[in-house]
Amino acid sequence: MTLGLAAVIFVLGMHPALAPFILVLVPTVAAIIVAAVVGGGELGRLAHRITRWRVLPMLYVAALGLPIAANFLIVALAVASGTPMSARSLGWTRPRWSSR
Repeated sequence: MTLGLAAVIFVLGMHPALAPFILVLVPTVAAIIVAAVVGGGELGRLAHRITRWRVLPMLYVAALGLPIAANFLIVALAVASGTPMSARSLGWTRPRWSSR
């Protein structure tokens, strides 16, 4: 399925930056549609399996929060030390595919 979706992305000429979103969302939407069509409570079972916590909630907070906090800390240290924060030094340049 992934190879087929990648081929569709290529054939339709979509921007490569959209590929990860399409490769993740299309199978998810397909699973939801199949569960809804099958009926018999399958959609509820699918929702239960997706939302079931497998580890402590604090570990989810740490997994999502630590990288965000680390990025904020890096920026704060850079600003505090007087590092020049130009757009080019951050890698924020105009993309090649931009029309401007």
